[in-house]
Amino acid sequence: MTARIPADLAELALAVADATVRADIELFARQQDIEGLMFYDLSCADDPRSPEAMGYIQRAAAYIEARGDVFPWRLVRHISAPTLVCFRDKETAHGQA
Repeated sequence: MTARIPADLAELALAVADATVRADIELFARQQDIEGLMFYDLSCADDPRSPEAMGYIQRAAAYIEARGDVFPWRLVRHISAPTLVCFRDKETAHGQA
């Protein structure tokens, strides 16, 4: 039997996840500079000795995709290497970042 999660706790968990999901990729995925942009490799942990790191990366990427367009930034995949992603801030209505 699964315990029912109170609505206020679920709301808090969602807020925490939204606030920290990008950091999971930035902290645990291997970084790669491509033409001055920082990309993160979703298929490779920065510390290959950490068995938990790939789980953090995979769950974070899945969560971002499942949540859709709710963040003030976008996860953008590299056109020729889809496991490489970068984060781009959304522009404001006046075209300013």
